[in-house]
Amino acid sequence: MKKSVILILLLLSLAGEKLLAQDSKDVPMYKVNTWVAASIGVGGTITNYLGLRSLLDRDSIPLDIVLELSENDVNRFDRYALRQDLDKVSHAKELSDIGLYGTFALPAVLFFDKKIRKEWKSISLMYFETQAIAANIYAWSPLGPRFIERYRPGTYYEELTIEDRRLGRKRNSFFSGHVSTTATASFFMARVYCDFHPELGAKKWLIYGLALIPPTFVGHNRIRSLNHFPTDVIMGTLVGAATGILIPALHKNKDNRLTLTTLQEGYGLAMGYRF
Repeated sequence: MKKSVILILLLLSLAGEKLLAQDSKDVPMYKVNTWVAASIGVGGTITNYLGLRSLLDRDSIPLDIVLELSENDVNRFDRYALRQDLDKVSHAKELSDIGLYGTFALPAVLFFDKKIRKEWKSISLMYFETQAIAANIYAWSPLGPRFIERYRPGTYYEELTIEDRRLGRKRNSFFSGHVSTTATASFFMARVYCDFHPELGAKKWLIYGLALIPPTFVGHNRIRSLNHFPTDVIMGTLVGAATGILIPALHKNKDNRLTLTTLQEGYGLAMGYRF
């Protein structure tokens, strides 16, 4: 009996050493089909363009509806968007655009990491695919403005011209596309970084916390620019964060979910599985 136990432990030890020698470096972190990811990215870009054009070209809001709009029609939490400084609207819009385009390119910073840089092609394709999916969730899904018509805060401001308040694009308040795109980028970056650095442990939540900063900045300025209510921003953050995290998770190579490490001083092995 004792000999059998020793033999089993010896076999496990040899298998563990073989796995450790092979090292997870030999196994790509993500499994990305080039043609599929590229097709989703290109196709999604086209359908998103068509979707956005149709949303921007919506019929004007009827005059009688605009004239009847009241702060009392808005829940107390969202009324914050109706108390903004009109002198700062233009500047806030510029800041939100800067935040959007700056964050959109932010995942490129990942390639300064040697581990991540080795898989630059698959990660780039995966990011292209992820943003295309996020954009189409905004443009076409039941969660977005195509099915949920909500007037932007600017339609409530009597100080603005009636022509501006009636613009068809003012129907597209829920949810914030700017914020969704920004959150997709920042949370994609956080997810990929954490996947390549499992040694972070619980500290990964700090990375995800930092990923909230860009969409918060953009969202704050989208409110100040009279484009969105706070709940529009919150929903945009949730949609973008979910997309940025889930797409890399779906592409993650199963071989990278199982980890084997030696215990202190080499006496034994520890096994873990990451979902």
